[in-house]
Amino acid sequence: MGNQLTRSRGAALSRADWFLAELDTVMKFAHSHSTESSILSLKFKDSPASSEAALYISESIRSLDASWIISADDKTTVLCLLLPLMTETQCIAFIKRMDRAVNEQFELSLDDMLSDSMVRQITAEDTRASCLRFIAELAGSSALKREIAVKRDEGGQASAA
Repeated sequence: MGNQLTRSRGAALSRADWFLAELDTVMKFAHSHSTESSILSLKFKDSPASSEAALYISESIRSLDASWIISADDKTTVLCLLLPLMTETQCIAFIKRMDRAVNEQFELSLDDMLSDSMVRQITAEDTRASCLRFIAELAGSSALKREIAVKRDEGGQASAA
């Protein structure tokens, strides 16, 4: 099932498109197979080390996972991680592993770098809109709209999710 969850990557035009395509796939499986997945939103403090840590974490995920770095309304960095087939307990364990890795890499704990964080379990009741509202809680509505509207070609055609 994990291989089927990662099939949307090829058609993505931007990081936002890729993340949203993966989110749609996760929700499809949640609805059809009652799978549970996690979405994690990490808001970093405004510092060079925090920005580097966000990038480091975004690149340290499973191939099954998706990451999306958003410049929030307040210009801080928000890292959204989509963690398919990961229960809440597994998500907590993932956060602990990332904390250890960040501490080894930057000599600061993840908590020291974050101003806020939230976790949501994606279930059969969720929709794309409910997940985007969750992301907007830390990123802000304007930032989310800005990130989703991307140029598709040189002609400037934009796509909105």
